[in-house]
Amino acid sequence: MTAYRNDAALRSEVLQKLADFIASDRWDHRPLYWDGTKGSIVGQLIQGDNVSDWEAQTGLPAWVGMLADMLVFMGPDDREALRVAVDLLGTIEEGQPLERTAGVCVLNLLTHPRIGLLGQGIEFPEPLQQVFDEIVATYRRFVCGDTISDREWRAIRRRVIFCVDDLEEGSMAEYAGRCIEAAAWNPTTSFTVVADSFKSLFTLRNEHEFGYYPWSSDDYQRLQALSRQVIEEAPEGAFSNADSPYYMDVVHRHDPVLVDRYYAFQRHRTALAERIWRELTEILFQAFRVDHQTPVPLRPRSDFFAHPQRGSFTLSGDGQWLAWTVNHEGAMNVWVAPRDDLSAARQITFNPRGVSGYSWAPLPGTLVFMQDKDGDGAWKHYIVDLESLEPRELLPGFGEARIGLMGTSRKFPGEIVVSINDRDPNLGDIYRVSLTTGERTLIMENPGLSGYLYDDEYNALFALECTTDGGTQMLKRSPEGEWHAWLKWDFEDARMSGPSHLSADGRVLYAFDSRGRDTAALVAIDVDSGESRVVAEHPKADIAGTINDLVDRHPLAYGVNYTQFERVVLDDALRDDVAFLDTAGIGEWNLADRSDDDRVWLVMAAADIQPGAVYIFDRDKRDVTLLHSFRPELDDLELAPMTPVIIPSRDGLELVSLLSVPPRDYLATALTKQPLPLVLLVHGGPWTRDSYGYSATHQWLANRGYAVLAVNFRGSIGFGKAFINAGDEEWGGKMDDDLIDAVNWAVEQGIADPQRVAIMGASYGGYAVLSGLTRFPDTYACGIDIVGPANLETLLQTIPSYWKAALHAQYRAIGDPATEHGLKLLRERSPVYRAGDIRAPLLIGQGGNDPRVNKAESEQMVAALKRNEVPVIYAYYPDEGHGFGREANVGSFNGLVETFLARHLGGRAEPWSSADYPGTSLDLSASTASLDGAEGGAP
Repeated sequence: MTAYRNDAALRSEVLQKLADFIASDRWDHRPLYWDGTKGSIVGQLIQGDNVSDWEAQTGLPAWVGMLADMLVFMGPDDREALRVAVDLLGTIEEGQPLERTAGVCVLNLLTHPRIGLLGQGIEFPEPLQQVFDEIVATYRRFVCGDTISDREWRAIRRRVIFCVDDLEEGSMAEYAGRCIEAAAWNPTTSFTVVADSFKSLFTLRNEHEFGYYPWSSDDYQRLQALSRQVIEEAPEGAFSNADSPYYMDVVHRHDPVLVDRYYAFQRHRTALAERIWRELTEILFQAFRVDHQTPVPLRPRSDFFAHPQRGSFTLSGDGQWLAWTVNHEGAMNVWVAPRDDLSAARQITFNPRGVSGYSWAPLPGTLVFMQDKDGDGAWKHYIVDLESLEPRELLPGFGEARIGLMGTSRKFPGEIVVSINDRDPNLGDIYRVSLTTGERTLIMENPGLSGYLYDDEYNALFALECTTDGGTQMLKRSPEGEWHAWLKWDFEDARMSGPSHLSADGRVLYAFDSRGRDTAALVAIDVDSGESRVVAEHPKADIAGTINDLVDRHPLAYGVNYTQFERVVLDDALRDDVAFLDTAGIGEWNLADRSDDDRVWLVMAAADIQPGAVYIFDRDKRDVTLLHSFRPELDDLELAPMTPVIIPSRDGLELVSLLSVPPRDYLATALTKQPLPLVLLVHGGPWTRDSYGYSATHQWLANRGYAVLAVNFRGSIGFGKAFINAGDEEWGGKMDDDLIDAVNWAVEQGIADPQRVAIMGASYGGYAVLSGLTRFPDTYACGIDIVGPANLETLLQTIPSYWKAALHAQYRAIGDPATEHGLKLLRERSPVYRAGDIRAPLLIGQGGNDPRVNKAESEQMVAALKRNEVPVIYAYYPDEGHGFGREANVGSFNGLVETFLARHLGGRAEPWSSADYPGTSLDLSASTASLDGAEGGAP
């Protein structure tokens, strides 16, 4: 059936009638087969219950009407649900073919890797997995044009029912089975297959995700018992049941903590159902858009990468002042204003390169900011007070010495603790520094230690020492000032284990500890006895940070990040605040700053399709106020959702990865389309990770027409010690293989065109680009290496002096040049020796002042490529370091990348030239290849 019988007038008439019904609130006719409590689009239009009348009067298939009614029935709000359902009908154009759209809807609901059944992480019994695979394969045949007979559909349905009947009642596997059973109908003849699939998946996800909320059946039984007690004790006739007025007020007076938790639980349940409904509705919209897509507008690169007009908000300790950075001529400088009068803002830094970082000092009315010289990493600290507005260098006269802020104390607001490596460039000595005079007092010379922990009196109670086997030793200081070994993390544990913080009285050490387990737990260690207590742990991910009490520093909540970040509350003092912010409609939030009395919070909120905003949260008033939206220029752009996917490696590891695709070529709907060009993004480190959330790079590349895949390969942090240690001696080995496995997965899923795959990364990611192009010359269509090492021997020789203490950990990961085996490994895995194997086009970007990956790394690679007559575009920026910071340089390099990808993958590009970025230091003179005169422009 072609939609609306290819009649534009009929489409307008149907949609206008529905709009009129919504405006008048006249939803009074019973639906066809729902319960009638929320009205019916079908029943309202046909004023009857004959499905044939729906098709005759609207020119739409019956299953479309049934689906619209199901959206209304399951929606969180009557009026909004009606509007969304009518909007769904409005996405259908007259004449649009709908023969396969029902199948695409069901396939989306089954296979979407985040929102659909496949993305829920439910372990299927083998028989259920078999029927799931069979029905997915059948739907894929259907949406690709195959004719599936009624007899085949009936046979599949019988097998599904037989399998589901054997599942444990009430188990998640049974819920999954019911979803599969709902889908096991012929979509060409069933009126309800899409609606029932929507409802069954909605029910499963509510049950599955709701089970994680900390409200148990015991809590509910306590509330019921208390309710009965209240009714029994009440005067006769006061109220007879829970529906009576003021009933819960009386229950609340008996146990306010329990009832407040119940209210938070109910708010969570409502918010959860609303979120799930919206997500499922969106993938249905995507299915209807398949046949009439229009291109997403090409947005300027500056919308994604220009410095935001405002950024980096912070809150003063007294809660009365705000500070933030403002973009002026491409430089971010600091402004301040009273919290209640932002119109009185004043600029307090005037650096032409911008400020690299800043914070409020513990001394009221004072800020500290940092700056290096052209990215060289030699940070200088400056202090400025709100009265004089005149910055002064806190510790002048130290030349190239590296100064690091080590700690502050509520007891000494006029002082901070810093480390300075002027005596020995490999070691930082520890000083107390007066914020008013700059006078420094030596606490101790560093005898070879890599870090310290202080109590509130600035007493160094513990120190860290890197061991020769790549581990970490924790030392305890005796009353006489002697250091003694106290605790050790061997090399297997050291990368994910270590101290978090001391309690204010110095009696409890909070630490992340993977000893005796795979993932790092949060533990509390008694300093006197050494006894350790587990505070929090997760079976698949390391604990990822805490929110601590500001007075005694005990953890109030912790975070964990496997596929997405989760926050878990430990202390009831925080529970209601977290529940309130979770349901405030601001997105996924993080606590960015707090007043000293902890009554005012600065909250940052963002999501995969929400670039970010900053809010003030008044805990006493329960009030959230928007301060600033960071990328308002993207408000009207349809952004690309980021989808977590778990890709199996060839040897059985789980590679948590993040997929973004152009928003109108989304994963499941792409099953009816051609595969996309893919950009494989490789993170740096490698002891870091890619995480779910807003990514300017993902959004930029998706807007240009590329699928984007970021892979947490072995060696990435956050997934336990077995996973991170599996990367040892696998630079250029199995770490590369993980990336290839991810590319193969994307090809097998129909997402990626195997002839149009690019690899792109910075730092370690740049190394992976070079290694991948030499090891797999036919896999990648092109590569982009940003500040990546090419020669592992020289990389270790030029490591910054302040990293020398951790050099043994680098040897264990890459190879020890002092051993025959290690030296052989370093040379075998260095791409510079295999430059002649590269056949794909290559772009290299490098900063001249890079202290981590010396510019000689890129220069060696460029020279080796020239010797082997392999073309390369070499973008050199003499005033940059490990990555690019100046706005003009970021703009010119991204322009070059975009043009390069468009040339070799076929995506879209915004024309540009160096003249568009005045002041850029881009130098292409060492290149042996060019793009339209070496300055970019349309390919």
